[in-house]
Amino acid sequence: PEIRFHLEIEPARLTAVVLEEMALAQAGRLHLEVGVQCMNPLVLKAINRKSAITSLRRNLEKLCSLTNVEAHVDLLAGLPFQTLADLETDLVFLSRLGPAEIQLELLKLLPGTTLEQERRKFGLVAAPNPPYQILSTPTMNKQDLALADRLARLIDGIYNNPELHQIIRKATAREPR
Repeated sequence: PEIRFHLEIEPARLTAVVLEEMALAQAGRLHLEVGVQCMNPLVLKAINRKSAITSLRRNLEKLCSLTNVEAHVDLLAGLPFQTLADLETDLVFLSRLGPAEIQLELLKLLPGTTLEQERRKFGLVAAPNPPYQILSTPTMNKQDLALADRLARLIDGIYNNPELHQIIRKATAREPR
């Protein structure tokens, strides 16, 4: 009964039945790494994510509303066709939902992966040595990616502090109370 499960999931693929079962789980038993990456449909298509944005957003909202499940949402910066505005939109949307953590990382083009093999097709430039971090894309220049990296540190230091979640949700609300 003390087992804690750490699961990596793609939210758009969750069915209503799975979400209902998660809602019944004992508090503290499920730690979810929720692989969103980006919510721009063009970007998702480029990285072979066949997620429908409506189901992705709906399931994210359901997951983040569960008080018995710890959801850590993963975003990437530097994906094909992604812009800094996409990243900002995703961060505001997620901060309003209030997941336990938001994890933002710069894309790494690991040798042998599909994206690394398609780097020329998408115009991706990455460091030639480990950790093979993205340096620029046609839609995110060096300065955009440096800002994304600073945002990642800011999110980790401020948003991922549970005591500040309520304040951040109020600050990013469409209609502040």
